[in-house]
Amino acid sequence: MTTSTEISLLDREALEWYALIRASKKGEPVEMLLGAHQQKYGWIGMSEKNDVWSIKHYEKQFVRDKELDVDALTNKKNVIKRDLLEAQEELAKEYSLDSDSLSLLETIKKLSEVRLGTRLSWVLSGYYIDLLFQEISKRVGIDKEELNMYKADEMDTLLRSGEKVDVEVRKNYSVKLDNGKIEYYFGLSETKIMEDTELPKVDYSKVTEVKGSIANHGKVTGRVKKIYSFSEDQDKEIRDMKKGDILVTGMTRPHLMLALRKCGAIVTDEGGITSHAAIISRELNKPCVIGTKIATKVFNDGDMVEVDADKGIVRKIR
Repeated sequence: MTTSTEISLLDREALEWYALIRASKKGEPVEMLLGAHQQKYGWIGMSEKNDVWSIKHYEKQFVRDKELDVDALTNKKNVIKRDLLEAQEELAKEYSLDSDSLSLLETIKKLSEVRLGTRLSWVLSGYYIDLLFQEISKRVGIDKEELNMYKADEMDTLLRSGEKVDVEVRKNYSVKLDNGKIEYYFGLSETKIMEDTELPKVDYSKVTEVKGSIANHGKVTGRVKKIYSFSEDQDKEIRDMKKGDILVTGMTRPHLMLALRKCGAIVTDEGGITSHAAIISRELNKPCVIGTKIATKVFNDGDMVEVDADKGIVRKIR
């Protein structure tokens, strides 16, 4: 009842991808089609440490998808939205939901749409900021990766006076937020930081079960595929993922859409009812447990787990 029936930007990208494959089968130049699609949607691949989806990314995707029955997939996506709307209307009648309840459900739907739109806006902003940093890099002669380690006031000073900062020590850093006060730790090991800040050490090796909130119901068993948001070769990790694997991640982002389509279930450390993972799990009808806080610390690649998204529990089988 809280799942949006609107066509999202991610839906539009998928539908246009199917249209691209359809056009290629009619003889339109693949290179031109991929170039146009990359220009329009490549930024979706952007996230904190990920680059835009390049032409090479789409070439690999095209090789993988070119034999798909895109007419059936297009129809399926449209039918799912239509059937969902009809199911929601039937449930409203079955349970005689009053206007206040329907209004509340509609508000949650809209909040989900806004939340997904906000996430995509962050990604698009990151894309433009990356372009800005590329230009600054050219003008000041500093590698873009080093510029990413500048604090806001240091960037301002750099642009105004050309004063540079030695960022070598910052390649290993942490940030602590305590009662509104921000502290930076540069060049210290994680162990040293934990000692200095008195953070509790937890042995997760003996933990076999985590609990979270239910984003979408279902119960499945599968092998864990853990994908970190900041991994160096995330595209390769997604390609290596097997259909039906259980995706375990801190939180999902738009650039994980291929992994989300391949997985048998979704398990996250973070997120609420309007989070990206929750929204997409309902759209794809994948069992999903969110907000476990520690799933990425408890489970490792290859672990066999049972995801009971009817109870919000994920447990290691072996």
